[in-house]
Amino acid sequence: MSLPVIIGAGSCIIEAILQQFATIPGLADKADLHLSQITGGGREPVPPEILARATILIEEAAPWQGSGSLGAEERGLLPEGCTTVTVPTLHFNSLWPLMTEDPRNRPEPGAPYGRLPFGMGDRLALRLFQTMPVGARKAAYDATEFRSVANLARSHELEVHNCFAREQGCDVRTAAFVMSHFREKRLYFTHSHPTGELMYFILCQLFAVPVLRDFIKVPYDQLVVLARHWADTANVFVGEEAPIHPAVARHFDLKWWRPDMRFHWLGRGMTFDEWISFYLTYDPDGAAMAPSPDPNSNPVPAATPFILPVGPFMQAMPGGSGTSADLVLSLAQRIERAAPFTSSAIDPALSPYGHHFTTPGEAAYEVSAAVVKCLPGGSVLGEEGLIIADGRIVADSFRNFPLGPTAPLVARASAAGAELHPGMPRATRHLAGPYFCGFSGLWSDYGHWLFGSLPRLVAFLARREQIPGLRLILPRLAPGSIQAETVALLGIDPACIEVIGDGEQLVCEDLYVTSAFDLWRVSPFAHLAASRLVEAWAAGGGVVAGFDRLHIAPSPGGSRQDDPMLAATLALRGFQSVSFEGMSLARQIALLRGARYIVAEAGGAMANLFFARPGCRVIEIFDPRNVQPMYWSVAAVSGHDYGYQVGTLLPSGKTTVGGDLLRWAIDQMLLLPAPGEWPAPPRALALGHG
Repeated sequence: MSLPVIIGAGSCIIEAILQQFATIPGLADKADLHLSQITGGGREPVPPEILARATILIEEAAPWQGSGSLGAEERGLLPEGCTTVTVPTLHFNSLWPLMTEDPRNRPEPGAPYGRLPFGMGDRLALRLFQTMPVGARKAAYDATEFRSVANLARSHELEVHNCFAREQGCDVRTAAFVMSHFREKRLYFTHSHPTGELMYFILCQLFAVPVLRDFIKVPYDQLVVLARHWADTANVFVGEEAPIHPAVARHFDLKWWRPDMRFHWLGRGMTFDEWISFYLTYDPDGAAMAPSPDPNSNPVPAATPFILPVGPFMQAMPGGSGTSADLVLSLAQRIERAAPFTSSAIDPALSPYGHHFTTPGEAAYEVSAAVVKCLPGGSVLGEEGLIIADGRIVADSFRNFPLGPTAPLVARASAAGAELHPGMPRATRHLAGPYFCGFSGLWSDYGHWLFGSLPRLVAFLARREQIPGLRLILPRLAPGSIQAETVALLGIDPACIEVIGDGEQLVCEDLYVTSAFDLWRVSPFAHLAASRLVEAWAAGGGVVAGFDRLHIAPSPGGSRQDDPMLAATLALRGFQSVSFEGMSLARQIALLRGARYIVAEAGGAMANLFFARPGCRVIEIFDPRNVQPMYWSVAAVSGHDYGYQVGTLLPSGKTTVGGDLLRWAIDQMLLLPAPGEWPAPPRALALGHG
């Protein structure tokens, strides 16, 4: 029986989308993927047999020239139930204002598309090539005032207009994201080729389309993880890069650009200065100046096979779920996120995850059983906690994992496997007896530590009650750090800790590991683990701080612009504003245990909601570009009343909060019936960072 078809129609952007779809586990058993791509000869029509089986059509939106959308005759052959999802034609010309078509660019041996990246020339350099002798061109180019040949402000204004116009009516929108982030993040390699960062943003929006997500039948959070891995490791469009003029980089204050930055094309990396020197002398009709690979030019690394395949999640491993696991920490269940008691508008063009708050079906989520399994002969790799069993990576340890050229351990990865950096692992030790991995990737981040590592530490204590000789594997924790304080508060004996070194592999006779703890679909066991930490803190003499109304202030240097009205609003309503930056974990717990009303801006400090008493009431303030349900889930499993307000994006790229709507929301929070019976507030503690 023929499978349904997902058709992609358009440019190489659509091709890249289908390439990522091909990495989704199980999708090949549900659907065929068919690409109808624009080439130099146009777009090949989709065969009628394929159209008849189409269930989802992903196409670049018309009416823009070259969009590649289906013609009327093809569209007439689509089944009635086929859903069309539209993606805008992607162009961003602001970073290449001198772009022009160069007549010298033509196919050559070793360069089927020509020596110039996509025929993109530099109109000033081309004019100098055509009018000046070769020896004088570079000096003339360098001496030309850039503003005399390009009006960057005006060309960017036109590009902003065109970007928003191209996406009108589309299901996927990128213009607001690009305009807000292109200075801080590299989003385009050329005027029409996005980087993995922008492709990830596009994929997150596609997976948020209910019809597509329901057809794939993979949870959204897992789709996002797969998209992140693919975007970081597939190197889509890497090596097809157009150089950026230093004057353009300075005008836009591009944070990611460097004067010595190399741009790759045809296997060679050149700085802008090297590129323009080549461009001013390149003459395919005269003395050919075709560049050849240069060992000193930082070439793009050749693709190498992944050396570690990725295995299944623990729930899919034999004995990985239910009572057949070594230890069940919490059962699978459905978590209901109660409707927020206050809310504000979410702009879907700015926040691809906002649908979690606006789609009724997202108000609840399913969590799998949290389990501990024993992996005989299993190993832990590096300070990132990569778990390996039977020569394959356990997928639970490969979530929220540092990847890429600057990551310590893994250079490239996909849903299928991972390639380690050269020289990894640095050393291997074999350990006799039972060991427990008590941390996960990104453990050094406070929020990730509470979400991912704290539950593992509590699970270790539960397992050690049954296996007294069980030892704990942890990375080296800095003295006085939140991580070290957590271990001490839980009463874990330092003598039972085995420290894993940077890049070291520990091969264990018996390795105990837990299933993954999701950041967005928070497990009740994560709250239970936080409660155990609070109990340990109280047993050690912890005293609650007496702030009934608490404002968790953002860390300095964040994305928010100071808003005096917010501070005044909170102060007039009796809120104590406290920054957790540099504060001990014990003092943070003390403050949260005394708070009945909490106002906080989205960020790692909100992981402290785990420590607040059930029944407290919280308002989360969002950056409009990152509205996501992590702390709504924390509130759900912790028994808190939850509401949110969305800030306003300013032209500077900063966000601001406050105003009448926020004041109204806070007043509503305070006017609602009291959240349960609470003891009288205890005496206040000093707010030093002890």
